[in-house]
Amino acid sequence: MKKKGFVFIETIITIVFLAAALLVLYSSYRNAITEEKSKVYYDDISYLYRNYYLADFLINKTEISKVKETAFQEKYVVKIEELENNLYSEYQKNAEYPAELETIKKEFNVSEMVIVSEEVISKCYNAEENSKCEKSYEGLNDGLTRYIETMNLEEDEDEKEGRNRYYLVSEYRERATEDGVEACKENEEKCQVFYVTLKLDINKANTETSLGIGETCQGQI
Repeated sequence: MKKKGFVFIETIITIVFLAAALLVLYSSYRNAITEEKSKVYYDDISYLYRNYYLADFLINKTEISKVKETAFQEKYVVKIEELENNLYSEYQKNAEYPAELETIKKEFNVSEMVIVSEEVISKCYNAEENSKCEKSYEGLNDGLTRYIETMNLEEDEDEKEGRNRYYLVSEYRERATEDGVEACKENEEKCQVFYVTLKLDINKANTETSLGIGETCQGQI
C-alpha cells in the first residue's frame, strides 16, 4: 500500500515538472514568434526605403531647391505642408503632384515630414535665447523634437565648402494588425514610432540634386 502511495505521489510530481517544462517551452516559443512578427512588421530597412522614395519625389516632382532660398529665413525646421503653396510649379500642380504626395504619405503611414537645416543642431542648444530656434520647434510633437535635437551629423564636403546641409526627417506611426500594419494616431496605445533621416541635397539645381545615406531610429511606444 505504501508503495502505491509513493508511486502515486511520484507520478504527480513528474506530471507537475513536465507541465512546468511545457509551459516554459510554450512561453519561449510564443515570445520568439512575437519578436519575429515585430521584426517583420517593423523592419527598419523598409523605413529607409520609404524615406528615400519620398526624398526622390521631392527632388523630381517639386521645386524644393528653389524653396530653400526663402523657407529657412525664420526657422531651421520647416514642415512640408508649410511649403505647399510654393513647393510646386503650375505645371506640377496641374499634374496633381500635391495629391500624389499625400497619397504616398498615406500609404507609407507618414505622420509628419520636415526639412531640417543642420543649423538647428549647431545653433539651437539654448533655444530660449534664439527666436529662430523657438520657431523651428513650434508645432512639432515632443518625440520629433527630441529626435531632431539628437541628430548625429558628420562632417562632409558641404561643410568644408561652407554650405548648409539639409535633411528629410520623416515620422512613421504604425501598429500591428492581423493583416500587417496600419497607421495610428499620436496618442494611440500600442503604436510603434520610427524616425528616419535622409540627407537631401537641395543646394543645387534639381537636375544635379542627390540623395545621401539615411538612418532610422525607433521612438517611444
